[in-house]
Amino acid sequence: MQVTGMLQPRPLYFESFQRSTHRRSRRNRNQHRHRPKPEYERNIVSAFFALASAVLLAIAEAEPKWIKIIGGKCNGDYIGLYKVIAYKSSSDLEQFCYSGKMVLILQFVVSICCIGIVASMFACLLDLCGTLNKILRWLKNNSVANILTAVLCVATNAMVYWVSHILENSAVAQIPGNTPWTKITVKFEVSFFLVTAAGGSSVLAAAFGLLYCKHRQRHARTQSEEDLLSMELMYSMQAADGLSEIPPPAYAP
Repeated sequence: MQVTGMLQPRPLYFESFQRSTHRRSRRNRNQHRHRPKPEYERNIVSAFFALASAVLLAIAEAEPKWIKIIGGKCNGDYIGLYKVIAYKSSSDLEQFCYSGKMVLILQFVVSICCIGIVASMFACLLDLCGTLNKILRWLKNNSVANILTAVLCVATNAMVYWVSHILENSAVAQIPGNTPWTKITVKFEVSFFLVTAAGGSSVLAAAFGLLYCKHRQRHARTQSEEDLLSMELMYSMQAADGLSEIPPPAYAP
C-alpha cells in the first residue's frame, strides 16, 4: 500500500557558479549606483577674480603705454614691452631711449607677466572645475596660484619702477646742452595700473579661496560632531531597549 499523502523530499539544488557570479556583480553595480557622488568643491567667486587677474595681465602686456617720457630726446614717447619682444640689436632701440639694461629688465617683465597669466588661469580652472587629486586640492585650498600671481604683480611693478629710475638718469635719453627739456621725468601709464589691479584681483581670489576652505572645514567638523551625537543617541536607545526586555524579579513578600 502506497502512502500518497506523504511529502516527497525535494532534491538539493546547487546554484551554478556563473549565475551566482552574475548576481553578485549585479549587486555590486547597484551598490555603486546608489553611492553618493563625490564633491568637487567648486568656488565660483574665487574663479571669477582669478580670471579677471589673467585678463588684466594680458591686456597690460599688450598695451604699449607703460611709462611716459617727459623731456629729453624722446619727449612724449612711451616705454612698452612690445618693442623688446622682437628686435635685432639694442642699438636699434636707442633712438626710442631704450638702454641695454632697460631692455634686459623689460624682457624679464614679459616673462613674469606670462607666468602670472598661466598661474591665474590654472587657479581659475581649479576653482571652476574642482578636483579630487590630493596635490591639486592642496594647491586649491591654500590658493597657491593666486598668491603667486599677486607676488609676480608686485615684482612686475617694482621692476617697472626700476626702469623708470634708470630712464631718468640715462645718458641715451639726455639732450646735450642746457635746454628746458634736458631734465627727464617719467609718468606711469595704463599698463602699470592694470598690473596693480591684477594683483588686487589675485589677492581677492586668494582671500575668497581661503575663506571658502575655512568654511568647508568648519562645516565638516560640525557634521562629524552631529554624526557622533546621533550614533551615541542610537546606542543609548538600543541599550535601553535591551534593558526593557529583561523580566522584573519575582515578587517576594
